Amino acid sequence: MDNQVEVSKVARILGLSDRSIYRLLSKVRMEGLKVVVHGNRGNNHAGKISERSRKKTIDLAKDKYKGFNDRHFQEKFLENESIQINREFLRQILREKGISAKQKGRGRKYR
Repeated sequence: MDNQVEVSKVARILGLSDRSIYRLLSKVRMEGLKVVVHGNRGNNHAGKISERSRKKTIDLAKDKYKGFNDRHFQEKFLENESIQINREFLRQILREKGISAKQKGRGRKYR
């Protein structure tokens, strides 16, 4: 064999089926190696926001919306500032800067 590998071995190594390897192989023969690279490679993710919006978010969380929990902050941010931001992404930005969400106090448990 001249630098060739069996399809079944490649399938096992990549965790794909033999059929998938044949399909990839035919695409590589027609279009080249670019088909092996994922189509979204190099693109920004959909939830990315500008650095200016990120700074504005942090400043508002410290001042105007201080004491709001993440969900309430996200809703008011969209309503008043017209900036749509994913709640989890918002949480990550705020925690990164050491801003924690307001915790709801619980009453005493009586028995």
